[in-house]
Amino acid sequence: MDPIQLDTLSRSDFGSPAAQKLRDAGRYPATVVGGGKPTIQVSVDAHAFDAAMRRSARGFVLDGEGGGERVALHELQFDPLGDDIQQIDFLRDPDGSRAAALIPE
Repeated sequence: MDPIQLDTLSRSDFGSPAAQKLRDAGRYPATVVGGGKPTIQVSVDAHAFDAAMRRSARGFVLDGEGGGERVALHELQFDPLGDDIQQIDFLRDPDGSRAAALIPE
């Protein structure tokens, strides 16, 4: 499966109130780590991400503030009831191998 493109915006406000404002605005807070590069904090459009998850996507290309990086889904953090996504963690995946390993055959 080809990676799904997600537009990102950088974020500089952190903590629960800032994250809640993002979620109220229809965006998920996200972190991009790995690859020997600094960690970056971004937000992604909730509707686009949810649509990608319904298609079982695990590989993404982050455009916009994410700088066109290829990433794999690393972890989703949910609210205590498990209903709503609170945070997304992406792992840099320049060759797409990590995302391919996550997709069931």
